[in-house]
Amino acid sequence: MIKPSELVPRFSALLREVISAKFDATEMVVTGIDDDIAAAFAALPFDHLMFTGSTRVGRLVAEAAGRNLTPVTLELGGKSPAIVDRSADLAEAAQRIVYGKLLNAGQTCIAPDYALVPEGQLQDFADRLQASMRPCTAPIPITRITPPSSPTSIMHGSKAWWPTPPPRAPGSCKWQDLTTPRGNPGANFRRPSSSAPRPI
Repeated sequence: MIKPSELVPRFSALLREVISAKFDATEMVVTGIDDDIAAAFAALPFDHLMFTGSTRVGRLVAEAAGRNLTPVTLELGGKSPAIVDRSADLAEAAQRIVYGKLLNAGQTCIAPDYALVPEGQLQDFADRLQASMRPCTAPIPITRITPPSSPTSIMHGSKAWWPTPPPRAPGSCKWQDLTTPRGNPGANFRRPSSSAPRPI
């Protein structure tokens, strides 16, 4: 059984359509996305339950599953390090980490949250990281940048931070919240006009 996120109803409907066309309901099924379904889903006596999402909801899932002693695998936000060891090609590592972080405006469950870098290579890595980010950001005033992807919700949009090029000094980076102009957290939130992927 798969319970998609309530934040992406179009994707959830598409997933249900595709799965139901290929699998019998006794083999695989996609549930609805309402909150009451989520609560009931986590309370079922599964052999194993896997959850991807926030730490707050992960606690609720673990608590509900614990009543049935259901084993859980939790993939929660804020714990995706990129490990760069001394043998790494720093330019290549920086380029790949930037791609992974900025893909779909950072709205992927595997987007790296931080990098673990040998202390002696930290400044070099930071410089290369910034160099890799510059082509991904527009050389125009920050207030005119259009986000490359729509946030799935106003809540998620309020967590989006974008680099302001150029940096003030080597190794430094100024970050500005683009989702709260004039104190309005929903000002840059745009609902996707269709379910079709947009080229970037």
